[in-house]
Order: sequence, then structure tokens, then C-alpha cells
Amino acid sequence: MRLSGLWVGLACLAAALLLCACASSSSSSSSSGPSTSGCQYASDSLIAVQASVQTETAQQPTTEQTVGPGQHQSLACGTTVTATGPSAKAIAKFGAQGTCQLQPFDNQPGSIISRDPTGYLLTLNTGELICTVPGPIAHPSLVQCPQGSVVMQPGAQLQMYCVPGSSFVVSVLRGSAQIIDEEGHPHAVPAGEKLYFDFHKGAFEMAKANQSQLKSIFSRLAAESG
Repeated sequence: MRLSGLWVGLACLAAALLLCACASSSSSSSSSGPSTSGCQYASDSLIAVQASVQTETAQQPTTEQTVGPGQHQSLACGTTVTATGPSAKAIAKFGAQGTCQLQPFDNQPGSIISRDPTGYLLTLNTGELICTVPGPIAHPSLVQCPQGSVVMQPGAQLQMYCVPGSSFVVSVLRGSAQIIDEEGHPHAVPAGEKLYFDFHKGAFEMAKANQSQLKSIFSRLAAESG
């Protein structure tokens, strides 16, 4: 409990935070929706790559807009971004705090909510997320899932798969990360390693990451995001 409290405090201090809501359908249906009170980030932007993606803002949740391939638009707080189809990709730039690419995974669309909840970069609902956190930021970034919290240190590059009740995998190419499980126990994930949650065993397992594949992924992200 003491360790858990320490990481709660760390999360409160973090300048750039991410939230992964890799939850069951029952818990998702009870969500109260994006909380964007007082949220203003004029430099956040969205790019659609290769295929169109859909967006819905917190102000107009029933109005879906399409961002065509190669198009840029500003990314308001509380915007739901959905990438559906094998070639659909969305690159979200959160000012100087980080760049994340979203795409489908395991026949599930990629889905995020930007700057939700307040103080976080995004909520990842489902799909594949690839994030680069710049080195100069002062605090670590946090990814939260029901299986635990993923703390990314400044300068980290991280890939994550999230399919509710099926897949939760975190691979680190550069820098380091820690996953704090529900009991408050830390699991260090150095560069070149991946940590995944085994839903059959109900526990985390460590394995070697495919470094050449990760390097190719982040090289592509850098080229596509400009």
C-alpha cells in the first residue's frame, strides 16, 4: 500500500501522462465520458496516414468527422479518434510532450481519447499505440490499464498492444519503463524487453522484444510524422 501510494503521488506530478483504458465492455459502457474541463492545448494536432480516420469531439459526441489521408487538423481535448481497417493510421502530436501513432490490432479498431482525463495525454481504448517521449521533459509518462500502470521515463520509445480481455503487451525499444501491478509491485522493463499480461495465468510475463522490428516501426513513425 505504501508503494502504491508513492506511485499515485508520482502520477500526480507527471507533466505528460497517458491512460490506457484496456477494460472490459461492461466497464466501458459505464464510463461517464471525457473530462476536459479547463483543457487547452493549442499545439496538439492529428495526421491521418494512408487511410482516413474518424473523429468525434467532446462538444459534439454524435457528430463524426473524417480526416482524409495526409490531412492535418487540430486535436481538441476529449476528441475520440478511431482508426478502422488494416491501413488506417493516426498520428497524434501532443506539442512537445510526445508523439503517438494509433492503428488497429487483432481485428480491433484503434481508438483513443485525447487529453482524457485532465492532465493525461490520452486514453487508449483498444488497438496498437506507438509512442516517443522526448528526452527533455521533466517527469515520466504514465500508461494505466486494469493490469497495472506503465511508467515511461523521459526519452523512452514504447509500443503497446491493447485488446480488452485478450491482449496487453508493452515493448520498450529505447529508454526504460516500469509496470506497477495492482498489488503495487514494480516490474522493470529495460530497452529490448517486453512485458505482457497472461490472461490465462492472471500474471505478467517477461520476454525479449524483437528489436529490429521495433527499430523499423519507430523509423517509420519518424518519417510519417515529419
